[in-house]
Amino acid sequence: MSARRAVIPAGLAGLFDALVDGVDADRLGLVGKPDPAPFLEAADRPDAEVQLRAHGADVVFPGLTAVVERVCGEVL
Repeated sequence: MSARRAVIPAGLAGLFDALVDGVDADRLGLVGKPDPAPFLEAADRPDAEVQLRAHGADVVFPGLTAVVERVCGEVL
């Protein structure tokens, strides 16, 4: 499902720094909910660190997927 079909018409697109929806997940071969793969994809986007810091994040991990894999042994 495309979250953009709901988010954009509702005027909410500006509230998100990155949007990875079901369409993106399918295109990228990501597993959907409840798997965190779409979230990790959004967090790994090139401007994610800048956006997270702009919103007050103190610690930002580049390559969040790699961090999860190292800590958990796999992407959950």
